[in-house]
Amino acid sequence: MSNNKKSGLHGIVFISLWLTLTACSSTSHLFVKKTDLDALDQCLAAQQSQQEIFSQQQARLEETINMLSESLEEQKRLAALPPPPPPPAQAPRVVCPKLPTRPVQATNVNDTAFQDKQIVGEKEQVYLNDLGITIPARIDTGATTASMDARNIQFFERNGEEWVRFIVYHPETREPLEVERKRVRRVHIVQSSAEEPERRPVVEMRITLGKITQNAEFTLADRSKLEQPMLIGRNVLRDVMLVDVSRSGIAPPVRPEPAPAAKPEEKPAAAKPQAKPQPAPQPKPQPEPKPEQADQ
Repeated sequence: MSNNKKSGLHGIVFISLWLTLTACSSTSHLFVKKTDLDALDQCLAAQQSQQEIFSQQQARLEETINMLSESLEEQKRLAALPPPPPPPAQAPRVVCPKLPTRPVQATNVNDTAFQDKQIVGEKEQVYLNDLGITIPARIDTGATTASMDARNIQFFERNGEEWVRFIVYHPETREPLEVERKRVRRVHIVQSSAEEPERRPVVEMRITLGKITQNAEFTLADRSKLEQPMLIGRNVLRDVMLVDVSRSGIAPPVRPEPAPAAKPEEKPAAAKPQAKPQPAPQPKPQPEPKPEQADQ
């Protein structure tokens, strides 16, 4: 009896296992990997995003179609309006007779008020009459006083007045030329690179710029680090020159002709020696008249 029960139990267990295996192996229930399920989810998400994009595009197209429809309706409405009335007839225009025009003459810079002024450029050559050399200079309308390159500046006294001795280098040969000038005054120059103002002596030099020769004041300073050894300021330009900053070298110095040498004074002609007065000729003694004889 116990053996029959055991065999029955074994049969029930076997049948249960067989049914389970059969159910798992049926086509309606299959096992799927998780990775495949994730891939399917990603595909579904991509399709959903594309569907949203398509929906947005469709909405934009519908808006465009609506705008076009409204525009067509507006054009139809405007076309149905009656044409505007014609403009009123204009009154005849009165034409005034033209007055004779005066011929306008072109103004030349060398005419009228400019005929006596020298036109200079941004950079020019300046002739130092006393030294006989030509120095390049920059024209600066913002500078009050002209300035020139001077080295080894020394002060000394002459006849109770203060004088200045300095060196000017020849622009071509670099030969040092010693110059002595009476000090006219001193000026204070304020530079952005220095905290305290610089005191510079001022001397007078005779220069020629273009056709203008004049005596001008120059401040003396070491300009070796600057591009031009001379700077022409407003004290030289005032009332006699015009500046054209778009050009350079348009006013070469016209050297003044040297004054003719004075003729030596003619010595007065030596007075000719006067002839010695000759003694007046003495009258020859005339013979005494013979006494008249009496009549016999």
